[in-house]
Amino acid sequence: MKVIGRQLSRYLLVGLLNTAVGGSVIYAMHNGAGQGIILSNVVGYGFGLCVSYIGNRHWTFEVSKPGLFAPFLFLLLVLLAFCVNLGVTFGLVGTGVRYNFAQFFGLLSYSALVFLGSKFIVFGGRKNADAG
Repeated sequence: MKVIGRQLSRYLLVGLLNTAVGGSVIYAMHNGAGQGIILSNVVGYGFGLCVSYIGNRHWTFEVSKPGLFAPFLFLLLVLLAFCVNLGVTFGLVGTGVRYNFAQFFGLLSYSALVFLGSKFIVFGGRKNADAG
């Protein structure tokens, strides 16, 4: 239980960092460099995803050598979680739940899915794979 608690707290901190980095890149590209909203967001989210993958790989789950397909699996996981987020959010809004409340549950579903998928699929069983 101790390990999961440490991993979860680290996952949340990595999430805050990737949000700050991604948001800063979006802001700098759009407001500082005059780039369009779409390009700024694509690049910003790309940076955030890289921070998330690297931070969670090295710090949250302490994986020194991930599987060859780990980055691809991580991207698929994030896309799946995004779709689940939208499904939960729109599903709740469709039942009359206010958007902000519904989005909170969408965010929770996204975060839980990425954490569990990262722990058990993307990085699962790979800790210190190069040590033995």
